[in-house]
Amino acid sequence: MSALEGSSLDKYLRTCQPEEQSKKKTKAETADERRFTLDYAALGSFDNVKMISINPLYKVKEGKLDKMKELTKILMADAKSELGCLFYQWTFNTPKDDDAEASCREGYMDADSVRTRFENLNFDMILELCSPISISIHGPIEGLNRLKLFFHKHPLPVSPEYFATMEV
Repeated sequence: MSALEGSSLDKYLRTCQPEEQSKKKTKAETADERRFTLDYAALGSFDNVKMISINPLYKVKEGKLDKMKELTKILMADAKSELGCLFYQWTFNTPKDDDAEASCREGYMDADSVRTRFENLNFDMILELCSPISISIHGPIEGLNRLKLFFHKHPLPVSPEYFATMEV
């Protein structure tokens, strides 16, 4: 029996399989995506965009790469359903299975959307499979200041680095 069998993560992985991704998009869905892109571009000029992006980097524990890839599919499916999540994608650097890294590219409409995501995220599942290396958070200074207060009350597994966007 592996260390994960019978664990809460193992049960979660078995019961929360993401929907089939092979479904073809209808013309209406494609039009909705274009409309969303146009609406997002119309939110304002570059000097008032409130978007926050987050880039955590993890070292995948030895022998856990396949389980981590399973978990990331579920995490991506969960993120799709959250309002304010613009993009959420995991990438892997796997020179060797025992030396793999996982990184998440996350983008949110604003600081409130980030807070909603992190209030619902169970880091324990990720930490069973990975060790955090770094987390960088990018966005306007007002949003970063709000997130600093939030993450002070709800600490992340590693202290984030904050990068303020330049005003144009």
